Amino acid sequence: MFSARDSTCNTADSSVGLALLGIVLANAAAHVSAARWYDAFWLCNWCVLGVSVALFVRSARLATVAWIWLLPGTLAWSVEVFASVRFFATSYALHGLGLFGAVYALRRVGAVGGLIPLALVALAGVLLGSRLLPESANVNGVFGPRRGWASLAVLGSLYPLALAALAFGAAWIGQVSALVVAGGERDEGATSRPSGMFGALRIRAADRAPAPPQNA
Repeated sequence: MFSARDSTCNTADSSVGLALLGIVLANAAAHVSAARWYDAFWLCNWCVLGVSVALFVRSARLATVAWIWLLPGTLAWSVEVFASVRFFATSYALHGLGLFGAVYALRRVGAVGGLIPLALVALAGVLLGSRLLPESANVNGVFGPRRGWASLAVLGSLYPLALAALAFGAAWIGQVSALVVAGGERDEGATSRPSGMFGALRIRAADRAPAPPQNA
């Protein structure tokens, strides 16, 4: 379904990247026009934007971190959908296409392990920024449980601790699943080697070539 992993951005990569960027901008514009500009700062919007950028700059790290939070973010959004919370049409497109784009990006640029600390730092930055937004909007649930998460209200003052525990668990699941989707870990610092039968023959020929004479 997807092209093989490649270090160059081809036409398909550019098309997917631009489509993701377009839906992020369209979703933001829809909320701004409805005087709900703050809803453009939900975590999934940042993640889909990160996937778009990862495709253009060929960053496996960025693609991995974006996937780590897009997966649970989409799940939480789906809970609200089933709780009869209504969203703009652009929000459905953003989560659906965003998840597809994230899978595509992991297959194309790869995934990197050991990124849970970085992912948690990125999440903390988004949540701290959300505290600057109107409390009534409760973007990213930083001021308390939203309607679809009403069952968490019974936790009271333990709500932040519950979110922290969920974040650690979600980060671990996201990290593992990113590597599975990508088909293994990519070392971004590794140099490329010829692949296939002829590539292997060239490597063997180079290994058997006599060493140049040394000057006395």
